[in-house]
Amino acid sequence: MIISPPFLRNRDASQSDAGWVDAMMPVSSSRGYPLNASDSWHGGIHISHTDSGAVPNKVRAIADGTVESFRIPSKPWKRDQFPLKYSPIRGTDDGYVLLKHETEIGSGEDGKIVFYSLYMHLKHLEAEIHTGSKIYRKAPIGSSGMTDGKNEFHFQIFCDDANISKLVGRATGKLNINENGRTDAIYGDIHFYLPAGTKFYEARPSANTDITTNLNEIHTSEVPLYASMSFSKGACTMITRQACANAEDAFEIVGSPLVNADGKDYEYNLYKTATSRYPQKSECRL
Repeated sequence: MIISPPFLRNRDASQSDAGWVDAMMPVSSSRGYPLNASDSWHGGIHISHTDSGAVPNKVRAIADGTVESFRIPSKPWKRDQFPLKYSPIRGTDDGYVLLKHETEIGSGEDGKIVFYSLYMHLKHLEAEIHTGSKIYRKAPIGSSGMTDGKNEFHFQIFCDDANISKLVGRATGKLNINENGRTDAIYGDIHFYLPAGTKFYEARPSANTDITTNLNEIHTSEVPLYASMSFSKGACTMITRQACANAEDAFEIVGSPLVNADGKDYEYNLYKTATSRYPQKSECRL
């Protein structure tokens, strides 16, 4: 499933994907995640916005889904009265939309995911918003309202523990690296654990076997390493990290990222590479 930001504007030619997403979601300094400015639990973020153009910039569905529940916003004059006015200056809009999303990230039951997106403090809802109605990605669902007199709305993505386990492959903080990784998920980055003592060679074995007799060994790792493989627009980026010596559960990058180290358009050539290196594997030709 493709996910988009709840606000959509044209992307500058110089912007990266991450930079464009950040520009679409300017987070209020007083209401972030997981804590707000008063150090209270806050399940989502508040996205600041001011409609300065002739046509309002609508809040949009981040993915295909169905309306699980909603509330029609109170009249504008009511937001400045109790109980919606819980700030000394101005009040808060109370319209909201809750969307349910169902998608698949791989094979089998563990590849089926259900999650929700919540849009609160809306001052207007689109006519298409009804319980059970189908809403498509990028479709407008309403207009950003106010929170304590500020132009912002609450945005949140969440799911239950069972679906978190499906997404990240575990129910605890750390992954059990003594077991093989999952093979039923085909989304996101790919990660490799290299224990201390891993040998590095100058070239790949011929015929892609595990025989290293005639290879030139150039390095043996002294600490565990974690390599991440990311794909973007056909390019493959490899980043290696190691645990920080002075910070628990923190990691630092080792060396420089490798981009298309095995050839241009690595992602687009995956099928060709697989069939050429493993012609005996029928699954490479599916």
